Amino acid sequence: MAEIPEDIKSGLKSLATASKCDTKILVEEMKQIMASDDTIKSMPPEQSEFKIRYAWALLCRRHTSTGKTQAMYLRPLSKPRGGKTKAGKTRADVFAVIKRITNDDEGNPVVGSAELAAGTLWEKAGDAATKLSANKTYKTSLSTKDAKVTQGEVTFEGVELGGNDATFVETSEVPLPTNEEFFNEFIAPKEKAITIQLDEMDLNNRTNRVDIRVVKAMIIDYRTGEKADKSEYGQYVVTDDSMLGGGEKGKPGSYTFWIAPEDVIHEKGVTMKFVGAVNYDKANNIARWDYFFGVPIGVAVKRKLDVKPVEKKTESVNPDDLDDDVEKIKPKESLDDDFAV
Repeated sequence: MAEIPEDIKSGLKSLATASKCDTKILVEEMKQIMASDDTIKSMPPEQSEFKIRYAWALLCRRHTSTGKTQAMYLRPLSKPRGGKTKAGKTRADVFAVIKRITNDDEGNPVVGSAELAAGTLWEKAGDAATKLSANKTYKTSLSTKDAKVTQGEVTFEGVELGGNDATFVETSEVPLPTNEEFFNEFIAPKEKAITIQLDEMDLNNRTNRVDIRVVKAMIIDYRTGEKADKSEYGQYVVTDDSMLGGGEKGKPGSYTFWIAPEDVIHEKGVTMKFVGAVNYDKANNIARWDYFFGVPIGVAVKRKLDVKPVEKKTESVNPDDLDDDVEKIKPKESLDDDFAV
């Protein structure tokens, strides 16, 4: 077992004070880094102390280079979809319900209420996000920015997420609402003010990442497949009265939601209330839909899924069940309980 070097103990206390974060949370983040970072896992056993120093460096980079981070519980509302920029930079859009973790005056962790959150994660955080499942809850730390939008007489508040270095640990510590529960509790009371038709999307460009709209539409087709770059995709092809009554050039039309294949759940003929945000590209006259999630109304028939064999489980890391080649951080007996792992 390796011991936390004295200089790192001091650094953890300083970082915890400046970040207004419990030292236990920072030590937990170090454990996550040690359990998931490929460089650390490739180090030989005799470098146990350097594994801690390397993890400490990554933790410091996370809390300084990418701005202030916020510990939280997070459940994706839909499967995060990853991609590459033209410069080859990894990115993933995340739409989620979260509960932020703060501390009271005595330093005890306090879990907040459920909030709507959305944002883009980059590099290692983006890679990790693409492995998340929409029906699981994770503990993580990401940069946050409070966001507010007013539509008519209705005001929505949410959180914009960011970061390029984050890990996600599956947990059942704190329950988060299902999509249906979140819709009924958070969106339904304000639904009338933000409901639009498909042909109105270009008039409802988002002002921030949580500037959501609701579209009621029927699924008329769906597709799953693989792009030229070998990445998988899913689609819902939908229509509503506005499109049937005069789509492009006065003809009946439809709209395609690009989503993860795992989110292509319901059968043709099912009517859904889709929640998302419009990202209107004026130069190309294209209204792109940030797909948060959808809930069926009326008869909800699920399509038959083709189950693929799972080659390797890479969705999460259990901090209490680390690989044998990862040295656990063990503080000296003189340390405060805050440093216990």
